[in-house]
Amino acid sequence: MSFPALPTLSLPIVRRKKRKAKHKPFDMGQFLSRQFNFVYVAFSIGFLLFTFSPQLQLSLGARFCWILGAFLLDLLVVQGAKHIFYAPRPNFEQVWKWGRHPHSGFPSGHSVPAFMLATMVLQAAPQWAPFWYVGAALIAYGRWKVEAHFAWQVTLSAILGILIAFLARWFVG
Repeated sequence: MSFPALPTLSLPIVRRKKRKAKHKPFDMGQFLSRQFNFVYVAFSIGFLLFTFSPQLQLSLGARFCWILGAFLLDLLVVQGAKHIFYAPRPNFEQVWKWGRHPHSGFPSGHSVPAFMLATMVLQAAPQWAPFWYVGAALIAYGRWKVEAHFAWQVTLSAILGILIAFLARWFVG
């Protein structure tokens, strides 16, 4: 008794070479500009909302309005200044290679809120302010390190962030 021949599907066995994972070396500038910046901002907002401060006699709702108002003022000032003062970035050519339109390098959208939050901590809990200013300086350094901004851009952005924080506090009273 013979069985009819069944059609078979033969697939060639392809052996793939195992690729070694290309590990990029740790980039401090990228870390400071991204992950550290995110944690810094989130922790700062939580600290400003929930810390007890004899210097800052504001209710939770007033603190929320203070922080929200400061960020709205930051948004208006930074985006307005970027459209008024077009300042090129150090990595201008690299941004075009990525297929993106390069935005103005001044003011720094990372450095302004970092120093704004550090100054707000100074107003709320002065004993903790040096740590926040070190964090803000690290974020500004990271933006310079990844060549997103020139040194003068992050320096003036730091001053702008400090002024915005004092202005926001003045609005709250």
